Amino acid sequence: MVPTKNKKSSGYLLKKGDKFLLLDCGDGIFRRLQDLRVDYFKINIILISHTHTDHIGDFMPLIHAQFVEGLYHPEKKRKQALNVIGPKGFKDAFNSLRKVMWPEPNEEMDIEIYEQPKILKAEGFTIKTISVEHVPWFNAIAAAVYEGKKKLVYSGDINKKVLLSGKFIDLARNADILLMDTGKPVGQVEGNHANPYEAGLFAQKHNIKHLILTHIKDGKDKIADIVKDCRKAYKGKLTIGKDLLRIKI
Repeated sequence: MVPTKNKKSSGYLLKKGDKFLLLDCGDGIFRRLQDLRVDYFKINIILISHTHTDHIGDFMPLIHAQFVEGLYHPEKKRKQALNVIGPKGFKDAFNSLRKVMWPEPNEEMDIEIYEQPKILKAEGFTIKTISVEHVPWFNAIAAAVYEGKKKLVYSGDINKKVLLSGKFIDLARNADILLMDTGKPVGQVEGNHANPYEAGLFAQKHNIKHLILTHIKDGKDKIADIVKDCRKAYKGKLTIGKDLLRIKI
């Protein structure tokens, strides 16, 4: 949630062959893409789960960089649309950001925005989104990405009551990987995130094969305590998310 020297905000890069899908683009993610030596012009799909800065902070810098590179190096100019998935109302949010952060008179860059698509097939990825509640004053989404019989689910940020939602249960059930928001500290009941035990209980109930705990507030709990709390309920494969972690699905 709060970037540090060694830990940046939310961003998860899926690679399929030479295709890329970026789930959220928070503060520091543009730098992490450079650390991975990823050509950001090859990222043709970006999903934004909601508009808190720790999930969208580097979204406009990433777009602006492509625009500027295209001006100075025409051979690099984006040749196909950038597909952006967001929650309901995201088009208006994007236009507001554009007026403030990218106010050029000739902004020639093809950007397609999809608000909470039920199913979107693009660039070889199949993506399903549903609405979830994080905070009550704006919209948020969770997503599942399918590849054959494989399924990766990204919760985005969620209020714990989402864990009882039939829509979210159906989305996540039997996932090969669940990237789960664990922004609430060990033992804390109230709040607009899940805690490690709640995440583990959900994963155990709904046959999650590999649970990855993410969005952990740095310095609040020791990793050993987070694992212990989750393990009270979850017996499957467990990973604590960290910067530049690579996992093959």
